[in-house]
Amino acid sequence: MEKIIGKSVTFVRRVRLKGKTINPHAMKKLYLLLLPCLLLAVACNRGLTIEQPEITHNFSTNNLVLERIVRTSETTRLDLTVCCLPGSRFSISPETHLKSSKGEKTYALIGTEGVKTGKKIQSDSTGLTAVSLFFEPLADDEEQIDFIESEEWQLLGISLSPRKKPAKIECLIEGTVSGCPQSTAILLNSPEEVFNRYKKGNIVIPIRNGKFSYRLYTDTCTVYGLCFNDEWINGRAYIKEFFAEPGRLVLTINGNDTFRVEGGKLNDEYQRLSFYGQDRMQAIYDRRDSLDKARQLYTPEVYALFDEMDSCTDRSKRNLLSEKFQNLRVDGKAYSREGDALDKMAQKLLNEIGEWEFAQIKEHPSLATYHLLHEKLKACIVYDKQPAPDSLVDVYRTLYHPSYPEHPFTREIETYLQAQQTFVGGKYIDLVLPDTTGTPHRLSELLQGSKIALIDFWSIHCGPCRRTSKAMIPVYEKFKDKGFCIVGISRDGMQQMIRGIRHDGYPWINLIDEYNKNQIFKSYGIDNSAGYTFLVDSCGTVITAGASAEEMTAIVEKYCR
Repeated sequence: MEKIIGKSVTFVRRVRLKGKTINPHAMKKLYLLLLPCLLLAVACNRGLTIEQPEITHNFSTNNLVLERIVRTSETTRLDLTVCCLPGSRFSISPETHLKSSKGEKTYALIGTEGVKTGKKIQSDSTGLTAVSLFFEPLADDEEQIDFIESEEWQLLGISLSPRKKPAKIECLIEGTVSGCPQSTAILLNSPEEVFNRYKKGNIVIPIRNGKFSYRLYTDTCTVYGLCFNDEWINGRAYIKEFFAEPGRLVLTINGNDTFRVEGGKLNDEYQRLSFYGQDRMQAIYDRRDSLDKARQLYTPEVYALFDEMDSCTDRSKRNLLSEKFQNLRVDGKAYSREGDALDKMAQKLLNEIGEWEFAQIKEHPSLATYHLLHEKLKACIVYDKQPAPDSLVDVYRTLYHPSYPEHPFTREIETYLQAQQTFVGGKYIDLVLPDTTGTPHRLSELLQGSKIALIDFWSIHCGPCRRTSKAMIPVYEKFKDKGFCIVGISRDGMQQMIRGIRHDGYPWINLIDEYNKNQIFKSYGIDNSAGYTFLVDSCGTVITAGASAEEMTAIVEKYCR
């Protein structure tokens, strides 16, 4: 049967099935209903691919980029880029596995491409190595998995959903890099966290042929910081900051000399604020370097101290020489006549810049000026260990807090202001953290009944604070029955902290804020420090902070006679 309507031809056919006649329109409906199932079957057969999966935590020591996941009925494939220094070596453990985020199932490694398990592979001049790892097929109901290669190389909370979570801001970051031959990847995070060696989770962006690109999704317009992976490895970085604004940003990086951001009104304003007076200050810095090179910036006495420090191998003697230099600076006796004049010129210009910046903060409120206010308050409280000036606190309370009550800057400033209570004469901040067995403890209960107590913040990576802690062991043994108490607090990983305790032999209880999860160091205003000490009396009053072992010993002896 055939109908002709104009030039179009519609075929109306009847299909006979088991003696029944099926209308083709019904067939069309059936086909549309079955189409999703057919497509799903084809996808399962070919493999479901998830590009750039979302990851809750990257514990890869900034080495791994998860490019994609391919799921089939036979295997689960992870395509990774390993970012190392050019020519360095790495290996993949044969014990590498995937683990259900619910902790119920594990999936073994069954094959590799680009690397052999247990054998060292040397990266080429790019420092980038493509690796594919094949695991047992995942259960159908898995929503998140963890990648576990070792204690250091872990990707936790990998989303198996092909859809990205909706975000208010989509920021395409594109950039070029020059003058950094050892840099193979960009590390991206908040400025406070990107170089935080105690809390991992950076976004890792490979640098390919001097270029990088990343699409950032976020709900908050705020400042991000980036550094290079080789800077992180070497322990010294120049953090480059920008606002994550909607649209496209173009970053230009030339070593540590040039960092430029193109795109976005906030970034334009931020750079205007950052660069004010920079050319005049640079002229002073250049003159300072020239005088120092000619050994004319400081007095002959100071240069003699420097020479002695350079040749000294005894750490305690070097510390004494350094302390002597600082005393000369405080007394105004460190600089030569020309060096002193240059220093005064620099201080005058810095004061002028500071006054201009405060006028901008007060008269032109925006997220860019709010960031400037945030940095000034942080510098006072965290770096200088001084109370924040009333002028800055007032403009924060009256102008910025009401305008940005939920912004990350506001939450951090409130934390910094609260941390002022831990200054000498204030009170310690109570907290609850687990010990090495996972048992939670309240700090106030551990200190209860002590005449004097040491709250010892430390890290396995911090040599100076561990030396201070070890120096307090005989003091603790001598006075622990006379009212002296020590509580250690670390933000390392659990196994790292346990290794440090066993190696150094700390006999007191140690609590852990694993990988800075609860931001305890920040709440005490010491987030920039690897370790710090607070000596408190029986009323919880801070007697001294950041003191040497010798100074604390003298105070303990006085209280525990």
